[in-house]
Amino acid sequence: MLGWILGMGLFVVLLTHRISRLRRWHKKQVEKKTIPVWYYELLVETTKRLKLGRLPAIVFSKDAKAPAVYGMFRPVLLLPASYLDSLSREDAEHVLLHELAHLKRGDLWLHGLCLFLQIVYWFNPLLIWTRRQMKHVREICCDLTIANVLKEKTMRYRETLLNTARELLTQTAEPGMGLLGVFEDPFRLVARLRWLEKKTWRTRKLMTAAVILVALFMTAAVLPMGSAGQEGAAGGKTNKKFTLKMLGQVQGQLLGAVSPDGKYVSFVDWNTGDLAVRDLATGEDKRLTDKGPWTQSGAMAFQSRWSPDGQKIVYDWWDWDKEPGFVGIRVVGLDGQTPRTIYEVPDNELTITYGWSSDGKRVLVLHSVEPPGEKVPDWRDKVGKISLVGIEDGSVQVLKELDLSSVAYNQSINMDLSPDGRFIAYSIPVGGNAYNKDIMLLSVEDLKGIPLVEHPANEDLLGFTPEGKHVLFTSDRRGSTDAWMIPVSNGRAAGAAELLVKGTGDIESLGFSAEGSFYYATGGPEANVYIAELKPETGQVVKVPQEPIPHLGRGSHSPAYSTDGRLLAYVSDRGGPRGGGRSVICIRSLDSGGEREILPEYDFGGLKWSPDGRTLLALAVDGSDRSARSLLVTIDAETSELRVIKRCDLPRMNQWVTDIEWSHDGRAVFFVQHKRPENLCQLLIRDIDSGVEKELYRAPIWAERFHISRSPDGRWLAIMNYRGNEQKRRTLRIISADGKEIRDLKTFEDADNRPAWTTWTPDGKYVLFSMHNPEENGKSQLWRIPVQGGEPEKLNIGMWGFHRLTVHPDGTRLAFISNGPSLKEAELWVMENFLPERSTKK
Repeated sequence: MLGWILGMGLFVVLLTHRISRLRRWHKKQVEKKTIPVWYYELLVETTKRLKLGRLPAIVFSKDAKAPAVYGMFRPVLLLPASYLDSLSREDAEHVLLHELAHLKRGDLWLHGLCLFLQIVYWFNPLLIWTRRQMKHVREICCDLTIANVLKEKTMRYRETLLNTARELLTQTAEPGMGLLGVFEDPFRLVARLRWLEKKTWRTRKLMTAAVILVALFMTAAVLPMGSAGQEGAAGGKTNKKFTLKMLGQVQGQLLGAVSPDGKYVSFVDWNTGDLAVRDLATGEDKRLTDKGPWTQSGAMAFQSRWSPDGQKIVYDWWDWDKEPGFVGIRVVGLDGQTPRTIYEVPDNELTITYGWSSDGKRVLVLHSVEPPGEKVPDWRDKVGKISLVGIEDGSVQVLKELDLSSVAYNQSINMDLSPDGRFIAYSIPVGGNAYNKDIMLLSVEDLKGIPLVEHPANEDLLGFTPEGKHVLFTSDRRGSTDAWMIPVSNGRAAGAAELLVKGTGDIESLGFSAEGSFYYATGGPEANVYIAELKPETGQVVKVPQEPIPHLGRGSHSPAYSTDGRLLAYVSDRGGPRGGGRSVICIRSLDSGGEREILPEYDFGGLKWSPDGRTLLALAVDGSDRSARSLLVTIDAETSELRVIKRCDLPRMNQWVTDIEWSHDGRAVFFVQHKRPENLCQLLIRDIDSGVEKELYRAPIWAERFHISRSPDGRWLAIMNYRGNEQKRRTLRIISADGKEIRDLKTFEDADNRPAWTTWTPDGKYVLFSMHNPEENGKSQLWRIPVQGGEPEKLNIGMWGFHRLTVHPDGTRLAFISNGPSLKEAELWVMENFLPERSTKK
């Protein structure tokens, strides 16, 4: 009781402080400013359009970052002091409509109710979540109210939101308790913008009802909490306090698992492709295979799982130097013995291993098999078969066939075998929607399958708990991706699913230790567009970027300066429903800072401006094509008209394009193409109108890769190789645009296999390139080298990656993709003491 009273007191003090600050803004810190006549007339007109009874007072403040309203009894419109100085009449009308719509709808009164409930039930996490959701729905409803007024002009209101939001991306969205503002965080804003792409005024009544339902749910859900006892996540009391603990950082996707004793984690060592284990106590890594560096072999370990006694690991072994590349399933011990192949994968098959049976005699495997007499290059066109493979004899017991046709090209199927070996849980798309996965249970005994978790949202399996009485999974049913748990008994759900951890995002399950702790990896490097400032005379960097360019969505990439230097194009990753991707091409004016968007139907990975500055050349992937074929497309910068100029003949796994450039006259394009069946990595030129292609250069070995950049005069292409450098060397060379002349600029000692990108200075005298810097723990260093000969010069900038470099035509700015000046590694976490007491007993 005392803790509850103290908590309420703290919230009362916080609210009182915020209200006092509002009063100071209103009385003392108000900027003395005369309201322009045009704005007052617009305020009167807008008030009449919304049928409000009276005008709100207007207050200007230096501290306010965004427009907002406050005051339930005497409404006040709060504006930044300089807000009207550069605001067009149309933008001002849109902002007024939004703020006055809050008053029209009575949102301030509803906001007051939320604050009251938060004070009384401050300890309830459900209230916090509900309040956030209601705030989001409230803003959408406000947008819909405006759409009902503007009708067909609603898209102009959307543009106002978008342009003004870009100026506030680094600002606090809501000025504080008691205020209702225009903007929330960028991810919520993206959802609102999507609503406004439709004729949203037709759903106004529906959204109003949604707000009422959310409010009723909040009241009904939180009031009983005052007397409810605190229980464990699965309904029973736990012995210890639930904890989340970060164990350290890891590099890339692990594709591994935790050992039964919780002392080790298996993973793929991406430096070589070997299978390795990490001692979680000391942080030391040990390789269990030794296939040599990537320069000698394209083989690698894939998914790995520990045996029940913790003495062996089963794993998939792939070899990208072979066709099709899926070698077999192997077992290796921790004692350093030579790995043993238990199952050799036929040429028409792909296998992924998921776990051991409790007796250690069999492993759970998914086979993707070509139908008899057919040749299908895409694994999703093959027949999926869930099976148990014998450890000693490699015998295969097929349990069920799966339809893999709805799986997206960048997705996989998650599976787990129950500890008693009686049931198999797996997640799979339903209804033909790759981003609407449900979780199924399959009986090993009678081979009957039933749904375990059915929901319109996207569920993905994490695994069985050690005693087999619960199944963990992720779900985005609340709008964010969270961790959930559902009780199971005898192959069926034994109760409702319960929320474990909010906002986990996409996580990689590493399984359970025997005592019931759950291990997982999350996060990782975040690549975005950065811009460095250069001194053209010396090429040195005068300002190293610390933050990426402001952008909406999850990330930004593929920058390209226009030939006249007035525009910067880049791709914004906005995400999509239930994990889907959505690329938006953004064209930013470097003069005004304004930005417009092109919403194409493909996912993009590279942009280049045409010599006349009217068209963008783009490297794309057709996500609607199940084979995810690579595309070359052109996009008219004014009309947004898109034209596919090349579609690869083979699925992406067998043919893909990695780099593009325009010819100097804009009539042809250069591109780098890879063909796995023929073991080719080629530089080609394609005539846009005729479609005729010609090979200009071919990598000497299949393992070698390269990227290209065109000189400003169009006469040369710079090429720098990576991978396949068995002598641990890279060569920077230039090749004439007709392919007849090749000249090496410099050969470097470098054992790194990461991609190397180049670009030219605007005068064509230097080629800029990046090199791995072993002295800085993996950072890359930027260099330049004279085209006419000479030694390379180190530039004063180091970043975690320099990809898709582009120099402004005046030579003062360099844009590129990078993980930033410091690297954000993926994190290894453990979830402890969350299982009910009855579940942890052996």
